[in-house]
Amino acid sequence: MKKTYCLYLLLLLCLHVPESRAQQSPQFTQYVLNPLFYNPAVAGMSTDAFQATLLHRSQWVGYENSFDDGGTPTTQLLTASMPLPSGLGAGLHLTNDRLGPVQNMEVQLSFAKRLNISGSTLSVGLRAGAYMQKINYNLYRPKDGNDPVLIGLQGQETQWSPDVSLGVAWQSERLFLALSATHLVPFSLNFGIDALKNTLSRNVYLLASYKYPLTYRWEWEPMLLVRTDLNTYSIEGGMMVYFDERYWGGLSYRQGDAAALLLGTYLTNDRQWSVGYAFDYTVGNVQAKSATSHEFMVRYTLPIRLSTRPPKQYTPRFYF
Repeated sequence: MKKTYCLYLLLLLCLHVPESRAQQSPQFTQYVLNPLFYNPAVAGMSTDAFQATLLHRSQWVGYENSFDDGGTPTTQLLTASMPLPSGLGAGLHLTNDRLGPVQNMEVQLSFAKRLNISGSTLSVGLRAGAYMQKINYNLYRPKDGNDPVLIGLQGQETQWSPDVSLGVAWQSERLFLALSATHLVPFSLNFGIDALKNTLSRNVYLLASYKYPLTYRWEWEPMLLVRTDLNTYSIEGGMMVYFDERYWGGLSYRQGDAAALLLGTYLTNDRQWSVGYAFDYTVGNVQAKSATSHEFMVRYTLPIRLSTRPPKQYTPRFYF
């Protein structure tokens, strides 16, 4: 109970601190269900299963441009994670984030090392991969038709850069804490035009949750995600409730942006397939955004056994 109180206190303090935010990396409402995106140390932390998750987010649905069609941000994320022998873990994530004429893509591989400490797990992880950005000049509409920067630009162009992230995570029976730093390789993409220069900021993430049993069939889980580039920051937190370890639902709030409802369930009795949904309702800066966002998740879990030795078999006379 003391750990739960401390987590709540941290959440309340964060929600009452003045803040400013800028969305550069993708944001997801179901962050507590897919921590690998934020932290490479989570790779293989589930020591008895391979897990793959597909997530689609449509942000500010119904937003209308003053010209042309579309323009609302959409994001797709695929993650996969599995444990390896000797306390190792491996993970993969692919991201496609479309923001108007700009498309950001990531291909990242994560590797982690787990240490068992007093019944808990400490994991450290490294992620390496590529960050790519594609720009479609045909979608730009300059306010000044004679803008010298955009004259003659047509078609699409892509640039990429290597990317590295580090993370550490701690998991006990109930408590989960993860701290990571992403985009550690400094780079900027400008497509040969200084006016289009886009420097990707380093991000530091703190993810925390604590599962606490209410009754034999009910559990609750306060959760918190803090993201900062050391200049601005974004904070969100909420509460999940689990029933029979099969169904879940919850409420979340992203400071100055949106309130959210989360729902999910396992589809099969063996719990290999599960689905989740999050509905965001914009409460901040509503003049520049549409009111609602939707997020859909599908997850597949395959139990695995790392040991290659067959289990011992006993008979009344012989032991093998």
